Amino acid sequence: MKIFLLLLLYVSFVFADSQFWQKVTLIENKYYTTEEANQTDEIINKTIDAKYNDFSILISLLKNKPYDISTANDFNINETQKVKLLQKIKTNNQYGYSLAVARDKLKLENLKLKQIIYLYFLKLSSNWVDFKDGDLKKLNKTYIDTIAKIDYSKYYVQYQKMKNNNSKIENDTKEAFKEFNKHYLFFTDMLGYIDDNRQMFEYESLANLLKLGVLIDKINSVELCEKLNLNLRFIHLDMGRIILFLFVISFSSLFSYILYKKIYNFLKFKIFLKENETDDILFENLNKIRKPVAFLIILIGFQLSLDVLVYPNTINEVVSNVFYVIVVLNLVYLFFIFIDNTIFIYLTNKNNDNIRKELVTLLIAIFKIIVFLIGVLLILVQFNINISGILASLGIGGLAVALAAQSTLSNFFGLIKMIVDKSFSIGDWIQTNDVEGTVVKIGFISTKIRTFDNALITVPNSDLANSSIKNWNKRKIGRRIKMNIGVTYNSKQADLENAISQIKNMLQNHHGIVTSKKVNYKEINKFYRQEQKLTSVDDKYGIKTTLLVYLDKFNDSSIDILVYTFTKTTDWAEWLEIKEDVLFKIWKILEANNLEFAFPSQSIYLEK
Repeated sequence: MKIFLLLLLYVSFVFADSQFWQKVTLIENKYYTTEEANQTDEIINKTIDAKYNDFSILISLLKNKPYDISTANDFNINETQKVKLLQKIKTNNQYGYSLAVARDKLKLENLKLKQIIYLYFLKLSSNWVDFKDGDLKKLNKTYIDTIAKIDYSKYYVQYQKMKNNNSKIENDTKEAFKEFNKHYLFFTDMLGYIDDNRQMFEYESLANLLKLGVLIDKINSVELCEKLNLNLRFIHLDMGRIILFLFVISFSSLFSYILYKKIYNFLKFKIFLKENETDDILFENLNKIRKPVAFLIILIGFQLSLDVLVYPNTINEVVSNVFYVIVVLNLVYLFFIFIDNTIFIYLTNKNNDNIRKELVTLLIAIFKIIVFLIGVLLILVQFNINISGILASLGIGGLAVALAAQSTLSNFFGLIKMIVDKSFSIGDWIQTNDVEGTVVKIGFISTKIRTFDNALITVPNSDLANSSIKNWNKRKIGRRIKMNIGVTYNSKQADLENAISQIKNMLQNHHGIVTSKKVNYKEINKFYRQEQKLTSVDDKYGIKTTLLVYLDKFNDSSIDILVYTFTKTTDWAEWLEIKEDVLFKIWKILEANNLEFAFPSQSIYLEK
C-alpha cells in the first residue's frame, strides 16, 4: 500500500510540475518594455508570432497544472500591502508631497492590476473545464471592461514628463510605471488572444465527456473515503479518483482480453462455418487486426484512467498528444487492412473476373496513400502546425523535387501508359527484346517478371512502356499447331489424297480444334456485327480459326503435307494434350492408307 501511495505521489508531482507565473514574468520582460526601438515589419511580424506562441504555451501550462495558479506568487497580493500604501498616500497628502503621492498611487494601481490578473487566471484555471457556450466570452468581457476603466494614458503622460528627471522619487515613479506598463500591456494582449482563441478551452477530457465527475463525487461522499481524503489532499488526489482509476484500468484490460481471446474464437468459428472461398483471407485479416484492436482498447482505457486521476483537470498536453498520435497511426493501419480485405472480396466475386488486377493494385495504393495523408494531416492539426504554410513550401519546392525525381516520375507515367494501353496484366506471359516471362507484380516504379527458369526480373516501367511487347495472353481463342509431315516417295497418289482428306476431316471434327463454326462471337462481344464492319474482330480479340491441310512440296527426301490449325485453348498444358492427340490420329490415318513417314536419306544408283 505504501509503494502504491508513493507511486501516486510521484505521478501527482510529475503532473504538478509547473512554472506558470515564472512564464508570465518571462513574457512580460521579453515583449513589454518601455524601451523604444526602430524595427522593420519583418521583425515585428516575427515578434508577434513568437509572442503568440508563448501565449499558447502559457495556456497549456494553465490547463495542465491549474492547481499551481493558487501557489504563492508575486501576483497574489496581500491586503496589508494595499493598506500600507493607502496610509502613505494619506500622510504624503497631509504634507503636500505631490510627487510621492503620485508615485504611491501608481504603485497602488499596480497592486490592484496584479490582483486582477491573478484572480482572472485563478477563475480561468478553476472553471474552464465546466465552461458552457458563452461562459468564457462573458468572463473575458468582465475583465476587459475592468481594464478599460484604468486610466492608462494618465500614467503614461506622467511617465513622459519625468522621463528626463533623475530625482529619487521620480526614478521610483518611473520604475513603478515600467512594472505597471508590463502588467497592463501583457494582460490586455492576453485577454484579446484568449478571446480570439476560445476553442483552446474546449474541454476534451474523456472523463468529462462520460460525466464521471458525478460518480467521483458519490464515491467521495462515503464516510470512509472522506476520512482518507484528508490525507490524500496533499498530493491533489481523492479516493473517488483512485478507485475509478483502478476500475477503468481493470475493465479495459479485461475487455481487451475478452476481445483478443473469446470474441476472436467466436468470429473464427463463424468464418469457417460459412465455407466461403474468402475464408482464408478473412481469417488472415482477423489475425492482423486482432492485436491492434486489443492494443487500442488498452490505450483508450489507460488514457481514460489518467483523465480520471487528474480530474477535473486534463492530462499533460504532451502526453495527450502522444496518445493521439498512437491512436491515429493504429487507425491508419486498421484502414489499410480494411482496404485490402474489402477489395480482395470484391475481386473474388465471380461477376468481377474481368477486372484488371494491376488497376486494382494501383487503386489500393492510392487509397492507402490517401488514408496515410489524412492521418498525417490530423496529427499536424493536433500539434497546431500551419498546414497552409507546409503546402506553400511544397509548392515552392515542387520544381526541385520534380527535377530530382525525373526517373521516378517517368516510371509512374510509364505505369499510367501501360494501364491505358492495356499492354499486359498481372499473370500475362510477355516477351520483349530483353526479357520473357510471367508478370507477377506491376508497381508504381517497376514491374516484376518471373522468367521460365524461375528467376525474378525487375524492369522499370518507363523501359517497358517504351518497348515492343509481345503478349502471348492476348489470344482469346486459338493456339497454333503447325507441322510438315513428310511421307516417302514410293507413296501412291490416291493414298496420299485420301490421307489428306481424312486428316482435314479429323481436325474439323476434333473437340480441341477450333473452326469458325465453333466460335460463339456473341459471348465475346455483343457488338461484334458492328465492329466487324470497322475492323477484323478475329484480330482484335485474338481469335484464330484457320485450318489448312494441303500437299505442300516435294522435298529432297520426302513429300510434305502442311498441317496448319489452332486449338480452342490457349493454355500450354491443354494445348500439348490436344497436339499429342492430333499427332496420334494423324499417325493412324497414315498407317491406314499405307503411307510411311520419310526420313532424311539418299539413294545411290550405280551404272555398269
